[in-house]
Amino acid sequence: MFLRRKFFRVKDCFALLGVPQRPLLDEKGLKSAYFRLAAECHPDAEGGDTDKFRELQEAYQTLKDPVFRLRHLAGVVFDSLGDSSRPSPQSDLFLQVGQVLQATKAFRLRREKSQSALARAVMISEGVKVREELGAVTEAVEQALREARVALGLLDKRWPRVAPEELLTLASGWRYLTRWQTELSGAEFGLMLEA
Repeated sequence: MFLRRKFFRVKDCFALLGVPQRPLLDEKGLKSAYFRLAAECHPDAEGGDTDKFRELQEAYQTLKDPVFRLRHLAGVVFDSLGDSSRPSPQSDLFLQVGQVLQATKAFRLRREKSQSALARAVMISEGVKVREELGAVTEAVEQALREARVALGLLDKRWPRVAPEELLTLASGWRYLTRWQTELSGAEFGLMLEA
């Protein structure tokens, strides 16, 4: 299930955490900056500030996720959040994911309804085929995520000579890919439980 997050109560997450406004951030540096600042204003620390601590948490959560970071960057640098309900830029992959998820669900329902061990045994070869198709589509999604990481690196190399649309398109594609990855993983797990 994909959860929507409330966006950008913090005006500039990059400035708050003291990291550069870039599409690609050093994860260790980001984490280090967050922990250092969070320790200073933690509510349990002397002179702690609960509101500042919450802002830091929100800023860190925003910047550590590429989808939220790219959208926030577009909002901060270009004053453009764009439409968050963009269609998937990978329409072929969208169809493949949908088809394999439907086939997996249909197979699981048929297997669930089968009354005898013989009926289930007959379905073994179909189960193997469904698992293979699920694995192939999962690999395609993982490959697309690897390509998105490369695209993020290339975008970062051209920074700041990028258009806000490039940031938002990459964020949208990444959002779909991570959602599909989760759904496919859940379908695969469901098949394993029933095997």
